[in-house]
Amino acid sequence: MKIIYEKEKNFNKKFNNLLLSRDQYISQNVDKVVKKIINDVKINGDKALIKLSNKYDKLKIKNKKDLFVNTYKINNYAKKIQPNIFKNFKIAINRIKIYHNKQLPKNYSIIKNGIKLHSKWKPIDSVGLYIPGGEASYPSSLLMNIIPAKIAGVKRIVIVTPSNKGNFNPYVMAILKYLKIKEIY
Repeated sequence: MKIIYEKEKNFNKKFNNLLLSRDQYISQNVDKVVKKIINDVKINGDKALIKLSNKYDKLKIKNKKDLFVNTYKINNYAKKIQPNIFKNFKIAINRIKIYHNKQLPKNYSIIKNGIKLHSKWKPIDSVGLYIPGGEASYPSSLLMNIIPAKIAGVKRIVIVTPSNKGNFNPYVMAILKYLKIKEIY
């Protein structure tokens, strides 16, 4: 471990150099691991996803249908919430909806000197959203991703979220149920 004292001569320079070296080292290692995972999934598809989910999420998935979080599981987790806490999520959902509804673009036409210009806004058909789960579960990420997509009119919203040794955050599952999201992996 390298120790740098604040009162040392050139402290700022030494500290900045330390931060830069750590960032570069960490970034290179993370990039290496991520590239290996991406290549594995590209080459081996669902088999790689199953292997990686079993390794990192400590699961015992046997086939690709086990990657899907079914309605039964969603409902069971959703039952575990405290309604008074979920009431706050509903308030947040309404506020986020109000905010994003104001961002919707409008279609328009301009006719000038015999020339017609049109702008037509159309949402994409589907989105895939990663929602942090596992040991660090953030229901707010769920809200801030799904609600704008729903307001934009995206028809197919697919959620991917890791579990923590096979367990999910009950509030995440309750929010998914409340927002009528059915395709969860």
